[in-house]
Amino acid sequence: MTQSGDGREAHLRGDPSTHQLRLFLLLAEELHFGRAAQRAFMTQPAFSQQIRALERRLGLTLVDRSTRTAGLTRAGQALLPEARGVVEAADRLHQAAVAQKRAVTGRIVIGSLLRLTQ
Repeated sequence: MTQSGDGREAHLRGDPSTHQLRLFLLLAEELHFGRAAQRAFMTQPAFSQQIRALERRLGLTLVDRSTRTAGLTRAGQALLPEARGVVEAADRLHQAAVAQKRAVTGRIVIGSLLRLTQ
């Protein structure tokens, strides 16, 4: 899959999901669809579909596929650090959101009534 330049695939393109990028990172580590799918707790066909969907969204072939192994194309190698950066940024965003959710906000008013005796 390459860029066609004429916009025929434009309707298939868009921003990749962080889920797809995480799967791409797993595949880049394993260089094997079956093992990467296992690590993602997915079936191999579902995993492959997600990688193909990512490739369609980006308009690039990221993975050279053979019967036994998978290797990254030049485009896949070039985009690997960027994908890692996006996933790390998404993780930081999630951690910041959790911290904000757990943060204690508001006011506490403490008062007491004393009874004076004569």
